[in-house]
Amino acid sequence: MHVFFSNGICRRELELLLPKLATVNVGFQELRSWLAAAFKTPCYQMTKHAGLAHAFCESRENNFKKSGSFAPSASPCLALVPVIRYFCWRHNLDRLLPHEVASWSALGDVVHLLNRAKTGAAVAPELRAALRVHADLFTAAYGDVQANFLPEFHYARHVPEQIEDLGFSIDCFVTERKHNLLKKAAEPFLNTQTFERSVLARALALHIN
Repeated sequence: MHVFFSNGICRRELELLLPKLATVNVGFQELRSWLAAAFKTPCYQMTKHAGLAHAFCESRENNFKKSGSFAPSASPCLALVPVIRYFCWRHNLDRLLPHEVASWSALGDVVHLLNRAKTGAAVAPELRAALRVHADLFTAAYGDVQANFLPEFHYARHVPEQIEDLGFSIDCFVTERKHNLLKKAAEPFLNTQTFERSVLARALALHIN
């Protein structure tokens, strides 16, 4: 999960792709508007922070302008890979940004194979080849600049071997989502004298219910 999504390859490529999109008049506002109109948030996720459009909210836009850092969490980052690929194809951006769109599309192929590997599909050889293709296209789009390549680009090359050894791909998504249970349990407590005991008791109650 962290290799590809949270602080990983997808997030890094988004940070490089967004300024390129801005050169063809596709900014945060355009992405926000399109995502809000094109994708309906499921009812069970109806919160102020739900929906793909929130990934490009104004606070993230302002932070990106100041620091160049774009940091959606892992689940939105995973969801954005095919969606941004579709957006680029839908608006013919492959004609304006051929190398960048090709690299992002190749990343989409990698993510698709990772999802198949979670079900036990024997995709290690395909994934190994897809990672090479993406690395080549990424270099063509953004240059062979060391700052653009995270250590995760190297770590990703070991994932096919893991799939071959274990028979499927493992990640942290299931256990990371458990963080929300503890956050929900901790939110109401303002008195911190017995904070740990109170949070654990409420977390247990929520788990049982």
